[in-house]
Amino acid sequence: MNKLSANMLKLFPEVLTMSDDVYKHIRVTGTSTSGSDDAVNNAINTVSKTIDEINWFRVIETRGYIQNKAVAYWQVTVEVGFKIKPRE
Repeated sequence: MNKLSANMLKLFPEVLTMSDDVYKHIRVTGTSTSGSDDAVNNAINTVSKTIDEINWFRVIETRGYIQNKAVAYWQVTVEVGFKIKPRE
């Protein structure tokens, strides 16, 4: 093991416990009149009510709706990753 690998394991010990898990990715779009961060949180909070073990997200697209020359609401599409559990 080289010095860089050894240092990475010290910084990220969870790498040693990584298993052969499988993950699924889905795309959802959250909206908010408050801002893009709230739109992301709305999307993730809604998905987390029906899907367990959400592990990460990635912003795919940010859009907005303009009304009367001002931003009326934000739309943020995120890709959400979660672990697929085997049937028992």
